[in-house]
Amino acid sequence: MTELPVRINTPAGPVELMLEAEEGAVHVSTLVPQAHTLADAMMKASADFVEQRGFPVSCRVGCAACCRHLVAVTPLEAFILADAVSALSTEEQEAVKTRAAAVIERLEATGLAQSIRAGLVGEQGKAVVKAYFAEQLACPLLVDEVCSVYKARPTGCRQLGVVSDPSHCAVPDSTQVQRLPVFVDVQRALTRISASLFPEHPSQIPLPLAIAWTQEHPELKTVGARGVDLVKGLLQATG
Repeated sequence: MTELPVRINTPAGPVELMLEAEEGAVHVSTLVPQAHTLADAMMKASADFVEQRGFPVSCRVGCAACCRHLVAVTPLEAFILADAVSALSTEEQEAVKTRAAAVIERLEATGLAQSIRAGLVGEQGKAVVKAYFAEQLACPLLVDEVCSVYKARPTGCRQLGVVSDPSHCAVPDSTQVQRLPVFVDVQRALTRISASLFPEHPSQIPLPLAIAWTQEHPELKTVGARGVDLVKGLLQATG
């Protein structure tokens, strides 16, 4: 195991941390925990930055309006989510599958499913995201307003945070939601890496479809690379 020192300058000052990486070949999804470590460090710096200016983060356990948004995950994160769900009890796994199926059934009924599978880009993508939020479909991983795989939650979730009244988060297109600044977009970096590793597959997958997608593509579980090269690639992609 090799430790790679990281130093990134931000409006809050330099952020320094160490990322671990294997010298040998590993499955490419093992990059995700390192990406999450980086994202968490950057969002902590962002939170400290705004709190020092009198704007404390208002997100709390049980506040899950953001868990009704259409979150996109990279294929790399999809495999990590699938592993996290497989670590749950059999009963909990079945509950996740049931909730995911219910979300997909609702999307099919509203006609949103086809648009979501086609990709979320430009103004049309924004309209689909807005329509999805209007349906108020809870994430299949949400249990009693708490994420059941919180430690493995996607980068898109990690980079969400607000300093405004949480009640505004439940209002579509609210102009009163004040989000934390994202100094380094780790989700975008993972998307770029996924596109290069899996050029024949979507670089982002709607979360409700993510676990089923991994089951449809078991051949991708054998894709490997040097751990050090993956982490270095991540840092380069964030630049």
